[in-house]
Amino acid sequence: SISIQLDSVDFKKVKNIETNFDRIKIITKDYFDLVELTKESFTISYERKVELEPKIMFEISVKFDVIFRFGEKTIDEYKDNFEELREVVKEKLEKAIEISNVIPRASAIISSLTINLNNRPIITPPSLQK
Repeated sequence: SISIQLDSVDFKKVKNIETNFDRIKIITKDYFDLVELTKESFTISYERKVELEPKIMFEISVKFDVIFRFGEKTIDEYKDNFEELREVVKEKLEKAIEISNVIPRASAIISSLTINLNNRPIITPPSLQK
């Protein structure tokens, strides 16, 4: 099973400049890392950052903990080989983030916060951005 927990939302005002929104470039980047691994579960820290170029108005970051609990079959298969389990999990981190549904949640929070800027929400892609 998968559990998603909001860790933090950081919204920083950079400058308050009226500008032509057609000339702004939206830069979206995702970051993730394995932060905990046990014989029963693993936790990935996932963060989506959005900045505007040129650096105006704001920077925003949304961070989650995504907890994956192993099924009995996986627990039994790796009960005597924790290091092999670690390697398998590390190899599949990106896929785990993609199937967790955390990316659309981050996108929804960002659009909800940014609609207050000139009544134009920023909708970020619901897929991994590197």
